[in-house]
Amino acid sequence: MSKRAYTVFIEDKEYLLWQLELFLFSITKRGGIDPKDIFVFWSCPEYYNKLGETQDPATVVKSEWLHGIIESYPTMKHLYSQNFGRQNRCFRFMGKGKGFHGVQYTGINKWSSWIEYANDGCFDEYDEVVILEQDLWFSGKFPEIPNGNWVSKNWIPNKKESFSKSADPEREMDEWAKVREFTTWEHEGWDLDEVMKLTKVSKEQRSLWTRGAVLFQFVVKDLTPKFLNDLMNYQYLLLHMGEIAHPTGKIHETDMIAPSLACCNNNIKLAVVEDEQLLTETWCKEESYEKTGELPEGTIVHYAWDFSKYPFLSNTDDPLQFSKFTHGGTHAPWQGNIPALHSDIEKSKYEWLRNFYNDMIEIGKSYPYIRRNCYKEVGNIRI
Repeated sequence: MSKRAYTVFIEDKEYLLWQLELFLFSITKRGGIDPKDIFVFWSCPEYYNKLGETQDPATVVKSEWLHGIIESYPTMKHLYSQNFGRQNRCFRFMGKGKGFHGVQYTGINKWSSWIEYANDGCFDEYDEVVILEQDLWFSGKFPEIPNGNWVSKNWIPNKKESFSKSADPEREMDEWAKVREFTTWEHEGWDLDEVMKLTKVSKEQRSLWTRGAVLFQFVVKDLTPKFLNDLMNYQYLLLHMGEIAHPTGKIHETDMIAPSLACCNNNIKLAVVEDEQLLTETWCKEESYEKTGELPEGTIVHYAWDFSKYPFLSNTDDPLQFSKFTHGGTHAPWQGNIPALHSDIEKSKYEWLRNFYNDMIEIGKSYPYIRRNCYKEVGNIRI
């Protein structure tokens, strides 16, 4: 039986800390994963405000909130990562009198955080490593997963028309698009086969392409220095391609595309896993409930979309109101918002939803000693 590590990354800020709490509670209590096999990689959003103390893991200061979470899972591994996502890898020169500014892409931290430590062999005692995201909730026992390198099926990595965009004539072109002399939002997308040709990926290697994103598993012995470098550099390549040749500039979700390119360039065939329990969109498709009247047992819920957009989740005409985006302030959903959680519980059509809300309420009861304070501001650097 394969020995697996499970990873997740967060910045030490309120919006992500409550999601980390829900992630850890559900993956251990419901998913059955031993905390000793979980790696939490974290970085400081103040990185460039306090370079003197945030570059060194020995001097960086955790928020009280993160400190409390880590104390609650004493066998869990937690490692401080450099904040690659807050580095300005792109620059925008806006013209006379308008100056210039850098551009960040925090999504890259999903990869850079653990690559930094995989480079030093942190997973050597494991056979495989599963790469997860903080806004996942585990509805039941972690689904059976295959051995080897795999990715969950996803619609985003479009090999022939990656990042294509419609014209959207009613939307005014922004200043960055105008500076680069774009006159329409329309973009035909990139043929990623051509991108791979540009980087000297052979025809045989390009045939290894698979379409998937979000959930990944890699065989530890395949995490070679070349592969780790390619994982990072294909992301930077796509970001700069966006800045040069896409009306929007650098594009959100490049971190979902780059791994497939890196795998091809390293002769790694990612199997595509299509099990309902592992697909991020299963919970928001009404047909997913047709067989049993409930979500497939063990489904991993990626709550990245507003519940209100899916009225069938409610047993009344009033849709559920939960959205992770409404909890970006100083409090977790179970702090001062309990009536709203109970309201949604009463309206929830499905058992998994009631469990989801009840888990948040239970976290508040089970871990009352966590001081949920985090006073950190995002730090930016000009150059």
